[in-house]
Amino acid sequence: MSARIAVIAAREFTEGLRNRAFLMGAVLTPAIMIGAIFLPAGLAERLKPEQATVAVAGGDAALYDELARRVGEYNARRGRPRCILERVSGPAEPALERAKPRMESGELAAFLVLDEGLIDGSRGAQLHVHPSGISGVPKDLGRWTGDAVRRRRLVLSGARADAIARLDAPVKLETRIVGDRPKATVEEAMLARILAPVAAAMLLFLGIFSVSQLCLTNLIEERSGRVLEVLLASVSPLELMAGKILGNGCLGLAVSTFWGVLGLSVAQSHGLAQSVTATQAILLPAYFILGFLLFAAFYCAAGSICETVQGAQALMLPLTLTATVPLMLGGTLAQHPSSTMARILSLVPPMTPFAMMFRLAIPPGPGLLDVALSLLSLAAGVVASVWAASRIFRVGILMHGRTPGPREVWRWLFPA
Repeated sequence: MSARIAVIAAREFTEGLRNRAFLMGAVLTPAIMIGAIFLPAGLAERLKPEQATVAVAGGDAALYDELARRVGEYNARRGRPRCILERVSGPAEPALERAKPRMESGELAAFLVLDEGLIDGSRGAQLHVHPSGISGVPKDLGRWTGDAVRRRRLVLSGARADAIARLDAPVKLETRIVGDRPKATVEEAMLARILAPVAAAMLLFLGIFSVSQLCLTNLIEERSGRVLEVLLASVSPLELMAGKILGNGCLGLAVSTFWGVLGLSVAQSHGLAQSVTATQAILLPAYFILGFLLFAAFYCAAGSICETVQGAQALMLPLTLTATVPLMLGGTLAQHPSSTMARILSLVPPMTPFAMMFRLAIPPGPGLLDVALSLLSLAAGVVASVWAASRIFRVGILMHGRTPGPREVWRWLFPA
């Protein structure tokens, strides 16, 4: 590597570390991401009502008592919201009309009607809920009602008490995770399956684009301030571009490493760190380096022909939107990581790093052939982007006062 490229790279790296706005973003970005992941669940738990009152009309006293017993068992297991049953006497329809204002005000979560033909199976039950109170109604209320009705039918059929108790005994189903984390709970496994691919893809996306954007901004500022003219008196345009990409790449790798270690620490504190495999730890830097080289080359080319940051960002918008396609299809990729669509996205260079992060995070992960093809495809994209960017950069960086059109850029790429 040329000594001049190394000097430019060192300068870009140190300038990035001195940029307070960039460092502030580097610190705030993971904090915002962690908050966005874990804060909603905590707030949802805190915002749950202390209790949910359900009015019950119809049915005999024995059926109501059986339903109340099951609700009591639920309240003993769960802290909040507590489910409180309120017995309503008299016909159900007038009682429902009287209860509607209470449901609208939130005082009453639901109104359960147990029809007279519920025991013999000729009629059913109705649960009336106001939209504002749906979240407070226990999701198992329908199951409790069905269990209470079936037990009441057994009693009325003359079945012995011990037989009813055996039939009514719950079946304890213990779900165990098979694979690398046999001791993980179902909740942990589901949470890891959701968060791991999203976190990996977002880490890569933010690391690549935040530093590429910094490279673009610095380049345009130096271009408008005539600093580049001084630099180009000592180095060639290609050495300048190579130094900027190398220095900002090292900066991006350092920031992404910091984010990754921080995210791993948070995952460890929540018992989710086992979802990170050695394969992911090895391939994540590889996809970051290749992905950054791909996008940084395009950003340098855009910065060399645009007079303003806004113009360069508008020019790069289609490429940026293309890169976000795997993020928008993240749910599908996480559910079907080996589908044809996932394989195709893994072979399109602007989308390759982010699509592969989703696929790698879902066990057992893509095969060796898929990984090799994605890396080869991305490497080919890097070669093509660097070749095109170098041809644009060496001419565009010396132009001032106007932005070249598509035909002119084409002539730079393919001179006659």
